[in-house]
Amino acid sequence: MTERPIAVAASPADAGALTRLLCLTIFMLALAASLWLSLSDHLPRMLVRTVQGRQEMAHFGMHTFLAALAALAFPRRPLRVFLGVLAFAVAVELAQTTTLTRQVSVGDLAANLCGAILGSGLIFAVRGFVLQGHGSRPDC
Repeated sequence: MTERPIAVAASPADAGALTRLLCLTIFMLALAASLWLSLSDHLPRMLVRTVQGRQEMAHFGMHTFLAALAALAFPRRPLRVFLGVLAFAVAVELAQTTTLTRQVSVGDLAANLCGAILGSGLIFAVRGFVLQGHGSRPDC
């Protein structure tokens, strides 16, 4: 009996599935990191010094990145992604009421929502532009 080698990404469909899996994996890791950063009472001092006075910018960037990753991980569900990232942005800010040192901030919430809207909107707008221009669906 002869062993056949395992082909990785033997076809474009396989490559697309691997790309989506990679996007999903990075999204899940980023989601976990975001939760830790948002809810931890004991952040590293270097991180605290870096974002001191720029919390809204940090919230905006983090949620833009998360929303873009979500849009890449779930390319065929734009409405669910959009609603999901908005719900996550609100939930994370409200969950800070359960911590000892964090508090809800309207500015942080606005930055979270703006980042979520920009991140998901940007990816889906680019995907729509690519689909209109080339007639083929990108892998991720």
